[in-house]
Amino acid sequence: MTPNDACDVDADAGPQNFPVISAVSSSAAGTTSQGQLNSRPGATYQLQFFASDAADPSGFGEGARFLGSAMVTTDATCNATFTVTLPAAVAAGHFVTATATNSSFPANTSEFSNALAFVQQLRIRTPN
Repeated sequence: MTPNDACDVDADAGPQNFPVISAVSSSAAGTTSQGQLNSRPGATYQLQFFASDAADPSGFGEGARFLGSAMVTTDATCNATFTVTLPAAVAAGHFVTATATNSSFPANTSEFSNALAFVQQLRIRTPN
């Protein structure tokens, strides 16, 4: 795994920055991933999301099942914040990862993002 660099200054020679996933939730209706991509300013990227039943030991990667994709555009400060809901559910304990692709640069697809597990929250009912 190659660390991200601010504003992806090495995009012409090095790997594309990967997205950073900060939250994952899932239900029968689909899976929502939240996070951020820091890359070239004012550029559009396709984020592709994947699920796996286990994470790579590095904490990054694995993409056994494609969940879907979404487009994001970075702002003038190189950041794109995303909240993406895809119509595929993820089982509790499974991991979500993502990649970022921009076809305008030679090294156009990132390495896998961090792998973040979907942890189902239990609801506790209190007696009336």
